[in-house]
Amino acid sequence: MKLDIERQMKRLLLLLLVLTIVPFTFGQYYSSGQDPASLRWNQVNSENFQVIYPRGYDSVAQYVINTMEYGRILTLKTRHIETKKISIILHNQTVNSNAEVAWAPSRMEIYTVTPQSTYGQPWFEQLAIHEYTHVLQISAMNQGFTKFLYNIFGEQVTVGIFGLYVPYWFIEGDATVSETALSKTGRGRDPNFEAELRSQVLEKGVYSLEKASLGSYEDFTTDRYHLGYFLVGQGRAHFGKDFWNKPMSNIGKYPLAIVPFGTGIHTNSGLSKKEFYQEMIDDLAARWQSQLNQTNADNVNTLTQHQSYTNYTNNFYLNDKKIFSLKKDYHDIGKFVSISTSGKEEKLFTPGYYFSEMISKGGDEICWSEYQYDPRWGYRSFTKIMLYNTKTGNKRTLLKKTRYFSPVISPSGSKVAVVEVDEFSNRFLVVLDSKNGEIIHRIKSPDNDFIAHPSWSPEEDQIVAEVLNSNGKGLAIFSVDEPRVRRVLPYQHTHIQYPSFWKKYILFEAAYNGIMNVYALDLQTKSLFQTTNTVFGASDYSISPDGKNIAFANHTAMGKQLVTQKWDRKDWIPISEVKNHSYKLADILSEQVDTLLNPKHIPDHKYEVKKYSKLAHIFNIHSWSPLGVEADNYSQSPGINILTQNKLSTLSASAGINYDFNTQAPKYSANINYSGLYPVLSLGIDYGRRYTNIIDQQTQDTTSYYWNETNMNTAVYLPLLYTSGTWSHRIQPQVGFNYKQIDEGAELNFNFRNIKSTNYTIQYTTTKKSPSQNLFPDLGLSLLLAYNETPFNNDAGEMLAANAAIYLPGFFRHDGFRLMGTYQDKSENSSFYSDMASPARGYTSIFYEDLLTIRADYQVPLLYPDWNLSSLIYTKRIVMGLFYDYTQQPDIPSNHAYAGKNDFWSTGVDLTADVHFLRSKFPFQIGLRTVYVDGYTKNPQSIQYQFLFGLSI
Repeated sequence: MKLDIERQMKRLLLLLLVLTIVPFTFGQYYSSGQDPASLRWNQVNSENFQVIYPRGYDSVAQYVINTMEYGRILTLKTRHIETKKISIILHNQTVNSNAEVAWAPSRMEIYTVTPQSTYGQPWFEQLAIHEYTHVLQISAMNQGFTKFLYNIFGEQVTVGIFGLYVPYWFIEGDATVSETALSKTGRGRDPNFEAELRSQVLEKGVYSLEKASLGSYEDFTTDRYHLGYFLVGQGRAHFGKDFWNKPMSNIGKYPLAIVPFGTGIHTNSGLSKKEFYQEMIDDLAARWQSQLNQTNADNVNTLTQHQSYTNYTNNFYLNDKKIFSLKKDYHDIGKFVSISTSGKEEKLFTPGYYFSEMISKGGDEICWSEYQYDPRWGYRSFTKIMLYNTKTGNKRTLLKKTRYFSPVISPSGSKVAVVEVDEFSNRFLVVLDSKNGEIIHRIKSPDNDFIAHPSWSPEEDQIVAEVLNSNGKGLAIFSVDEPRVRRVLPYQHTHIQYPSFWKKYILFEAAYNGIMNVYALDLQTKSLFQTTNTVFGASDYSISPDGKNIAFANHTAMGKQLVTQKWDRKDWIPISEVKNHSYKLADILSEQVDTLLNPKHIPDHKYEVKKYSKLAHIFNIHSWSPLGVEADNYSQSPGINILTQNKLSTLSASAGINYDFNTQAPKYSANINYSGLYPVLSLGIDYGRRYTNIIDQQTQDTTSYYWNETNMNTAVYLPLLYTSGTWSHRIQPQVGFNYKQIDEGAELNFNFRNIKSTNYTIQYTTTKKSPSQNLFPDLGLSLLLAYNETPFNNDAGEMLAANAAIYLPGFFRHDGFRLMGTYQDKSENSSFYSDMASPARGYTSIFYEDLLTIRADYQVPLLYPDWNLSSLIYTKRIVMGLFYDYTQQPDIPSNHAYAGKNDFWSTGVDLTADVHFLRSKFPFQIGLRTVYVDGYTKNPQSIQYQFLFGLSI
């Protein structure tokens, strides 16, 4: 009986998810931005790929398409799925390192800059396996009933079903398993990658499946890449490399089943999804405990201990008694702090939108880099080099609009070394003057090897750095005053990072014993030693100026804690005595597929280069539908609809003919947005039958009146983004033109049958960088000014509107205040303008032209229960919101007002919960509003209750 009730509940919740999410996803356009309009594009085509790239990037495009063809062959060895040719767009104007596979339209977006903290494999080789696995995942939906639905709805239904049913942890975990199993590297072979989950399981225990996969606002949980790798990898290790084919094919074949993914797991293992999770994690815990039992960790002096998860990284000694750290609390943003050797902590400075890859000190200055976003183009960004004086507290920008990474200031503070990657993927080691940013030396990387994490010698005549190519990652010493590079550690696939000079040694972090530790390479004898021995990993190390102590980040279940220990050469372990007791899941996965990526097997085919015309490819129809969906009310009507978005995401459009049951007539509509120019252009038009019902006041009879109406809306707007320190600023000016035509012959007397109006709007929003758990920004301001007029209709009126919001911090963690004001003033004959202000909450049937509303909100999280009811619902947070609204109708004289007043107010409390249904990745907010209405016109004095429900995206 209990099982039947739970099954019926799951059906109802699944119906709720489908009815909420599917209409939401249809008609949505996904884009991360656009490239600069000045770029011209080329393309190369193979049997399975089209690579679209900026002109001048031909050699890289040829390498990418050959690598992708090879990667495709490898990934198909793990599954048998039919795939279609897919487009790859290379974005070389951004300093971000990322890649993603998107659908509707299907394409792969690659940001071409290699991340500084990468494992020992070239960037495009990594992506050829990882990203193409995502292509195979979505392509696996193209079977059974989903394939039938694709023929009716196009790509949007494919990605909609994929997003609804496939867990995040599987999406990224499966791709991470592929990159690891099919190569000698991959994140699965990096001990840092497992440290978060391993430390949590061994020190805090196993979280529920819901908490582990959907996260928590209170407790840190490892992300979907880490959790997913181990769940997917364990599934394959225990039940075979084809284990996950059944869950994925189930979704494609039976998308209307309650839990097709979980059913597939049960079919192959005999376990429910929850049982599977528990058994796999328990098995990991046993293996990790065995590793722990064989690890004789050093004793350390812990300087930092916190109740919440906190990382102390980028550590270096300011002097023998103080250590610098980048402190990142799970409930706060990153801050620069100094910590004494007795554990006393002092805040130094809060950086802006920083890169955490390298922070260094030389002389009295701390050096780091920050993002500099292009105001308009989402796919163009830069870095800026920042300096902070520890004595004066002054911050300055050394250089702006650069493509410099991992800045490291010399010991004297006179020079800064950076890694430069230009827009054509050429790599350089550059030495700058720290006073003015002028280039002193620019050293081309031999064979264009990737360079990462440089570090100065004490004499400032040499720089050691990681170097990376298809043979793996090694260490090299660059001579500053002469073009000479000496490789001191051979290329290898073991993860190594952050080299530095110390006396006759090169120190660096490495994974030789299956746990990240600090190693020392003797430059004279080439002997290698392990210098730290930790339980979960040591990183971000620094040797004290007197050479007696080492400080480093010690990984724990509560984050990377800052520790120190004695630095004594006699405690070092020769590499020949280093033992690796780790669980080698990666090797098991590689043995199953019995094939590894070999760079020598990447073909070198020369594909024909062609111009890619933006105009010729401006339309790209990807979805269609026999239903029209109104996004504002989720209403649906039969018809014919098409959606288009081109591959460069510069134009998105929709068009449709739908039957309106209310008017019993067709409605024609089209919308188009073009973002390929500096201003964005939009156009919307619709034509159809309208109606209204009028009640005769004497007879109370209702008469319906019909007419045909044409509406056209055009706009030109400029969305701009700026950052300054910890503040982000968005500004958007807009000019629009609206046209409304009511056909002659309608029986009603309209004031205007033809209205041409213009509107002018400017929006400005500024917010301070805040923790992601905040209900409101810590500080912020939002302004909107709008003016509407009818210059071509002399008798028509105008409207002025203004909205403002101020965000202020609260009393506790993550709470906050919001003060809002909205105002509109319509002149005579201007009722056709859409209202831009609304009355106090709880009031209905308020008719107004002019309106002023003041709102005050305070929201505070009450609980973080992280509680689940079976698989039905998972509750992450409960929030209380208090509010007070005041509204005035300034155009109503007091002698004509209701009960002698033209104002009214309400106050109340919202009690809401942030939840997930059926372990779905989509977050919802549900709750109850209790509002006291003071009374006005048709709203009597009363207490009202309103159910709150929404998708929190």
